[in-house]
Amino acid sequence: MEHLFGTDGIRGEVGKFPLTQEAVFAIGRTLGVWLKEQYPQQKTPLKILIGKDTRESGNELERALSEGAKFAGLQIKCVGVCPTPTVAYLTYTLGAHLGIAVSASHNPCSDNGIKFFDADGYKFLSFAERRIEEIFFGIFADKKIAFGDNSNSKLEDLKKQQDFIPLYLDFVKNILGGLKLSGLAVVVDCAFGSFSKIAPRVLRELGADVVAINSEPDGKNINVNCGTLYPQAMAEELMRHKADIGIAFDGDGDRVIVADEKGNILDGDYILAAIIGSGASSPLACRRVATWSMFTPNFIYFLQQHFELTWR
Repeated sequence: MEHLFGTDGIRGEVGKFPLTQEAVFAIGRTLGVWLKEQYPQQKTPLKILIGKDTRESGNELERALSEGAKFAGLQIKCVGVCPTPTVAYLTYTLGAHLGIAVSASHNPCSDNGIKFFDADGYKFLSFAERRIEEIFFGIFADKKIAFGDNSNSKLEDLKKQQDFIPLYLDFVKNILGGLKLSGLAVVVDCAFGSFSKIAPRVLRELGADVVAINSEPDGKNINVNCGTLYPQAMAEELMRHKADIGIAFDGDGDRVIVADEKGNILDGDYILAAIIGSGASSPLACRRVATWSMFTPNFIYFLQQHFELTWR
């Protein structure tokens, strides 16, 4: 069977299958069929929530997906540009049955993609992806899918009734448990992406002195010589401003790299070890960790020193 899904949702070059308007419209219709299978007793309209990153192709893909989903009888709530983790959080918080992030993560602007989250805000499992592929190729792929002739019409559901970003900001601040960053100088590289307006705002509200770089997206510059793909840019700015810490995101905000006050770049293994290690001494900390084979040997060694491992 053909596949729509890769390692992280559906992704590819815009204008080529499966990221043509017709195919994305068909994906929207497919989601309607799939959701009705998952909620056969649902009497009220099933709801999907859609967010996107800053790519210029995001609007047309959001529209095609929304048109297809609405054709299938779904209720759509579009929240505009927001980080992928925000989509996951809002899906659960706002009671949507499905969350979608229109994004190609750290890929170049010419690419885009569709990431899916279930009603609890978790990424889809493989069996859900396979079923969606079965529906898509079995029902729609062999038929002529006409993207609506009214492509210039206004969909009521595409109007953002409320700015939901403050909900996510409050969530992040609550997780940090009253953390105060007063006196801390931070350089944050927003990768011209979804965190451009959010990350500097959160850090400033926590009291940090913030230097935001690559924070003016124009639809084409996402991930260009910046962010997690080029953390040296963040490290150089950190040294120039004599900041205490540097943070670099990727275009949709689901990757992060940190630099210390000396400009040393700390990758994901180091960040995970620091997070886990900070809680390892707590009497309430869990002593068993589920891990998987793609972790690096150094990180696995660290885990073995502190936890009982369960392999997945």
